[in-house]
Amino acid sequence: MKLLVAGCGPAGLFAAICAARAAPGLEVTVLERDQIPMRWMGAAGKPRALTCAGLDPNLLARAYPHGSEFMHGAVQAWPPAQMLDWLRDEGIETRAEAGGVFPAPGLAGQRLGQKLLEAAARAGVRVQTGIAVAEVAASTNGFNVWMKSGPSFEADRLLLATGGRAGQTGWNIAKYFGHSVHPFVPSPVLLQTRDARAQTGVEIDVPGASATLPQLGAEATGGVSLLPSGIGGNAVLEIAARRAHELASLDYKCILEVNWVADAVTGQPTRTLRQMQQARARKIVAEDPAMDLPPKLWLKLVQAMKLPEDTRWGSLTPARLQSLAGQMAASRFKIESRAMNKAGWVASGGVPPEELDPSSMESRLHKGLHMAGEMLDVDGIPGGYNMHAAWATAWIAGTATAAACRE
Repeated sequence: MKLLVAGCGPAGLFAAICAARAAPGLEVTVLERDQIPMRWMGAAGKPRALTCAGLDPNLLARAYPHGSEFMHGAVQAWPPAQMLDWLRDEGIETRAEAGGVFPAPGLAGQRLGQKLLEAAARAGVRVQTGIAVAEVAASTNGFNVWMKSGPSFEADRLLLATGGRAGQTGWNIAKYFGHSVHPFVPSPVLLQTRDARAQTGVEIDVPGASATLPQLGAEATGGVSLLPSGIGGNAVLEIAARRAHELASLDYKCILEVNWVADAVTGQPTRTLRQMQQARARKIVAEDPAMDLPPKLWLKLVQAMKLPEDTRWGSLTPARLQSLAGQMAASRFKIESRAMNKAGWVASGGVPPEELDPSSMESRLHKGLHMAGEMLDVDGIPGGYNMHAAWATAWIAGTATAAACRE
């Protein structure tokens, strides 16, 4: 029996490993168009979270704006704790921190990808790189697969895990077998504005800040960051993920409201500012940040009020204090476009989960065709949820194909 996996990303490779281990006599081949599988894992910058830190399947499922009900079963079948055990058994140490579970210090992305490839080799998985799938057709015994160059393949079962970018081969194959594909929408994104308050030139992180999209009635907590390429942070990324399609329909033209002190005070921080005014009357406002806000951000907020540079706390009128409180708790930014956050974005869109059997990730339209990872219209908020969706759907698909082949 032969299983062919299209795509050597985390979902495709993990599914292949699970299938090969569950059915030792199964011949598993993974096809990858790039010469170096999982090249992105070695990219510079902060490593991507490997999974999420949550334990409650009900809470975990809510972290998936698209496919929440579908993922409820998937995270029960393969929870984060089991994924962490698997990684540990393969010599991949991890550490939990804010924003998910990450590779342990010193385990570079390139080495992490290599460890996964080594696990595949031990399981007997054959990985062929530098060859791209051109066409797939059903055959009497399963599938015929033709490459753009190189040999053709025959397989009893086919697992699509080519990722989730517009125009991907996997989505085209799914369409060929009768599946619908929801349109591609980038999510999460960085939101861009010309507002001077956001033009800091350097990255500024405010972990306690929250974000709101008043037009969509959406709010998220977890921190806001000002970056040279746009406004981001966990709160913005979460709100963008949850409302990806609505934001796209607005062409990313909307109002973003940021509460920079959301974790420190409820409502307007006017009372806190009055207390500061009494205690720091002789200090210059622009040089004396309130409530531990980053100095560069504080300066931008004060400058937005057009105060003279030498204004002291003691000279602020009640109206000025109220205005400053508004800058801190309800900074409104006119968003005009978006930018890709290449370190942590995913694709919203793909094959609707209801077109698959959740117990096997097998197509309800064509027997023997399975899908995993970003092939599906499932995406999660920041924090390792997207990676865990890849692991969980891959585990289900891999073990299900192995069971079918054993039978």
